[in-house]
Amino acid sequence: MSRHAAQAVLALGIATAFALTAGSAAAQSFPVKPVRMIVAFPPGGGADVFGRVLAPKLAEIWGQPVVVENRPGASAMIGMDAVAKAPPDGYTIGIITLTHAINATLFPKAPYSLLKDIAPVSISVHSPMLVVTHPSVPATTLGDLTALLRTRKLSAPSSGNGSPPHIGLELYKQLGGFQAVHVTYKGGAPSMIDLVGGQTDFAVSNLVESIQHVKAGKLRPIAIPSETRHPQLPDVPTTAEAGMPAFRLSNWVGVVTGAGVPVEIQQALSDAVERAVRSPEISRKLVDLALTPAAMPMTEARRHVETEVGRWGELIRNANIQPD
Repeated sequence: MSRHAAQAVLALGIATAFALTAGSAAAQSFPVKPVRMIVAFPPGGGADVFGRVLAPKLAEIWGQPVVVENRPGASAMIGMDAVAKAPPDGYTIGIITLTHAINATLFPKAPYSLLKDIAPVSISVHSPMLVVTHPSVPATTLGDLTALLRTRKLSAPSSGNGSPPHIGLELYKQLGGFQAVHVTYKGGAPSMIDLVGGQTDFAVSNLVESIQHVKAGKLRPIAIPSETRHPQLPDVPTTAEAGMPAFRLSNWVGVVTGAGVPVEIQQALSDAVERAVRSPEISRKLVDLALTPAAMPMTEARRHVETEVGRWGELIRNANIQPD
């Protein structure tokens, strides 16, 4: 190796070491100013509820304000695009859900790439789904409902084409061998209001959005498409117990930042979110809200998002689901 080449290699090594040291120092002091948390959904839904529980705890851990900003629109892509295009310093984080994994297939020309431009730092909670009916529907079990749907075309609401309730409906339709009228709304809360009012008949709902109506006796719970029963609804069987084991899906909520953020700061974000979600007071709040704490670390969170993109992409293509 020539003297000039050796000097170049040495210089590169010094520069790399300096960059790593600088990145480590930045992560240790992070954050030194307020952090913006973008929720790509309207207020009141599961993602917003989670973000507003998490933000104060992160502020406590960091000693810096965490400002929640709702940026809904374009099937939750406006908010996530803002995260992708924010300065790559970790001071903009976002709330991700199953909706974003679905969007990766549903919107191939989206302004950002979920798998390239977004860095998941945690899958923080699982948000179970729940099959519910209006009390006027003459079905009390999943078998009853499936048999009824094979003879009558009932209507089912969702928060939009490709939303988790819509994906759940399509999965149920495929497995149950029936058709249904899909009615879209601008959000999960209004879709539940109309279901309670009898304008629609049944739904594969986000549990966090339907459980209050179930507890009030305004909706009838049929089955939960999860591995286990939910502690707040111990008498409601799983779909496997009800005879349809392949009918399984769960929404989930996590935290992301831009892919260009230094990995040391990504890890610092991941550690802080995990600490917050695992804290006893936050865990209790989440469980009370029908959210199941998960606190997946960064590497596992990324594998989860990639797996979900693949799984639901196949269903979207098979069912020929198109955007609104």
